[in-house]
Amino acid sequence: MDAAKNPIIETLKPMSSIEARQAIATGKIYVGAIDSLNYKLAFSLIEAKEAEERTARDSENLIISRKALRNSNCATIIAIIATIISIIAIMVPLLAKK
Repeated sequence: MDAAKNPIIETLKPMSSIEARQAIATGKIYVGAIDSLNYKLAFSLIEAKEAEERTARDSENLIISRKALRNSNCATIIAIIATIISIIAIMVPLLAKK
């Protein structure tokens, strides 16, 4: 049987990896014995789904980290500008007295 037309694979495709593992573990989907072709196909599909999910999660985490770094750099620049302004505000009256 062609792996692409396998009914077990077609059932697992729309599921997340966690849903697929739970369906197999609870017996909602029977994939056969560990050495069966259906078992191997099902778990290779699940492992591929997990890799895709991990890649998507890592990508999202990288985007979040970059945004946080950008915000941190902006906050640092604002703090430096505020410090310079406060120094100028202190120095102007002192220089005016002279």
